[in-house]
Amino acid sequence: MIDLNLGRLGFADCGLYSTTLAYAARDVVTYLGSTYRCTLATTAGQDPAGFPTHWVLMARGTAGVYTNKGDLLTSDGADVLRLPIGSAGHVLGVKDGIPTWTPPVSRQGTMAAALAYNPNGTSVSFGGLPVIMTDGAIKMWGGSSNLCAGDATNNHVINPQPVAFDPLNSPAFPMVQVATCFTSNYALDSAGRVYAWGYNAYGQLGQGDTTNRAVATQITWFAQQNIPIAEIIVPREGGNSVAAGCVFFRSTDGRVFGCGYNVCGQLGNGTLTNSSLPVRCGTIASIAKVFASAQDYTSVFAIDSAGKLYAWGRNGHGQLGLGDVVDRSTPTQVPNIVNAKKVCATAGVQGTVYTGDTAVLCTDGSLYVTGCNAHGALGLGDIIQRNVFSKLNTSTFTPADMELFGGYCDSLWVIDTVGKLWACGNNAYGQLGLGDLISRTTLTQVGGGQPFDGKVARLKAGGNQNSSGQSVFAVLQDTTGKLWATGYNLSGQLAVGDVTSRTSFSRVTGPRATEHMGIVDYTMGGYGTLGRLWVLTSDGRVWGAGDNTSFSLGTQNTVARNEYRLSDVIF
Repeated sequence: MIDLNLGRLGFADCGLYSTTLAYAARDVVTYLGSTYRCTLATTAGQDPAGFPTHWVLMARGTAGVYTNKGDLLTSDGADVLRLPIGSAGHVLGVKDGIPTWTPPVSRQGTMAAALAYNPNGTSVSFGGLPVIMTDGAIKMWGGSSNLCAGDATNNHVINPQPVAFDPLNSPAFPMVQVATCFTSNYALDSAGRVYAWGYNAYGQLGQGDTTNRAVATQITWFAQQNIPIAEIIVPREGGNSVAAGCVFFRSTDGRVFGCGYNVCGQLGNGTLTNSSLPVRCGTIASIAKVFASAQDYTSVFAIDSAGKLYAWGRNGHGQLGLGDVVDRSTPTQVPNIVNAKKVCATAGVQGTVYTGDTAVLCTDGSLYVTGCNAHGALGLGDIIQRNVFSKLNTSTFTPADMELFGGYCDSLWVIDTVGKLWACGNNAYGQLGLGDLISRTTLTQVGGGQPFDGKVARLKAGGNQNSSGQSVFAVLQDTTGKLWATGYNLSGQLAVGDVTSRTSFSRVTGPRATEHMGIVDYTMGGYGTLGRLWVLTSDGRVWGAGDNTSFSLGTQNTVARNEYRLSDVIF
């Protein structure tokens, strides 16, 4: 025994507690890993745990509490407790204020299933992004104008919030498509019903009026006519000079309907009158795909189940390919195109004149082009306008996919069947990825010898689509999952870590290499000189880079700073 004399306070260290010994009032023992001081003389067997009136705890230990590898110590506020190791697959949670092991809870409310979709490509221009969540609901965030972000006070939505639906005509979840163009938004439920909210000055929400809405409201006209919808088609992103808008709908039986702005006959009903209720676009039937160029002076194209191509709307520069420059207010079959597969169409402004280019990809890999051609985007070796579709010479490769973007300052990218990339047209910001700022009038191979060469899986372009052609940028994904970006980068939208524009495709960066992020989809947007990139990964997370004006990226909840690398949206 060791005696410690601390003035008026004395202790006798007796070591481990023994059941065969009696202890005096100043004895100190170790019992089950804790230290106790005897305050009242004991007889043999009066241990500290059973006789708290005789003993006072000086220091708590772990013996008898911590017993197995993986056990945790916790406290209920009065005592230390042992939390045994959990079962396989369980996660640490809290119940009644105490830690506990539980089965993992679904993160449906914070996991995204799909980004805003548009068969025309990217279509997010103003700065708000709606997404479909794994529970089938829709969340949205970003800048609000004309109630487009779903906030009744028209405030910007900093982080993702559920979009409210009209309870009088509630949707059938899950939602299967959400689309956005400028400041108008649309959603399609699993029963084929359409809902709309946001900007409605031209009746583009299909409600029979021109009232903006913060609440997603069903377009009841379709339900009243017993017309289920298969797909919503919003025009390509970016307005030209007016914030007009229109939208199109393909029914499950292959008819096409539209509503909204109709200055060029783009609604296809034989008039130039705006419509706040859906109208049928001509008499075409068995339509499988619909494409539209831009939200105001719109050119519209439809492909039927046999591959025949129909066109209507704006045609001031021959972009409909019908042999003249006369607008059409009803769908007209394009005579020299068969087996059409995909259409890319643009609209822009040259001074005060509305322009446009169109490219059509056919199932046999042939590629046809027509339109303004101001910067050689038609790939015909010149900048001469066309009003009839011309077949591109692609004898050295076979096109498999394409993208045409930029408005008046158009650029064309083509992916061939062996994963090589070709490009032509405007290259003012290096968006072609050819290593310079020189525009091309013929398709030129991009990135020969680069790691993505022969591995290009898809390419999307975004940014501004107006007369200046500024802020156009392109992002490709290769077959290994890597993302590469080039072009305009003032806001950091290339996600390469800085704000320097690129003339060659550079690796997109995130919290880890993009090939390990499990990228499912991506989309881009821009307005003026602003640009944004959003990425959806297989774990249900959304990532954003670029301009964050009005919290457009959803990655912060305090200061709306731009992001120069892919950053996690805060759900």
